[in-house]
Amino acid sequence: MFRLALCDDDIKFLDSLKELTISISARIGQGLDIEIKCFSDGLYLINDLSSGKRYDLIMLDWDMPMLTGEETGKAIRDIDQDCLIIFITGYGDYAAQASKLTMFRYISKRDLSTDLPEALRAAYDKKLFREKTIQIKDASKTTHIIRLRDIISIENQHAITTVRLKQNEMLVASRSFLSDYSDYFIQSGFIKPFKGILINSREIEKLAQDQVLLSDGSKFPMSRRCKRDVHLTVQRLMETEA
Repeated sequence: MFRLALCDDDIKFLDSLKELTISISARIGQGLDIEIKCFSDGLYLINDLSSGKRYDLIMLDWDMPMLTGEETGKAIRDIDQDCLIIFITGYGDYAAQASKLTMFRYISKRDLSTDLPEALRAAYDKKLFREKTIQIKDASKTTHIIRLRDIISIENQHAITTVRLKQNEMLVASRSFLSDYSDYFIQSGFIKPFKGILINSREIEKLAQDQVLLSDGSKFPMSRRCKRDVHLTVQRLMETEA
């Protein structure tokens, strides 16, 4: 289930936004069940969140009478750090202010028909990535179900496959694990910087001349053959999740 909240004081626009979101989601929703709830002001949305309701994505007007988009965004972040926020406005450029609220996208109402499909596609991709899991059998034959987003890197060296997880955890998997599931990982946003290594592209902190620095401080070599693919993957990720 993918839960969306739409918030705008213009009721006619709110109805149109809901219809457009439903239409776009039917084409690109990747099989996700979509649930949409509408609010005519940020105050009503915050009351709903305060009661315990949570959303995967909130589309929010910047200019509202009772609680502005900026005030609503701050209140959302006090309650929920994980939901995605898309600001939609017909006035001025508030992108700099909105960026302080860890927004997912900023869209002008005049560009809605072209920018909203791309934004929704990226949001659905992010949701699916968060939910993807894989079974890993460690050296003691114990099976672990791991979320892909919790995997930082996979390295195969000296006939040992090491899966590095967040919180400095590691699993030793079977020798063939990397080759058996390489395609699955690559289709899910992992990239190969060097032979025998896969890294989660979302965990890349910095690309150096011949090295990749990850969020946990680990470093991996980047071969000349793989460099172009690594840079292109990171660029695409920045474009879709910026």
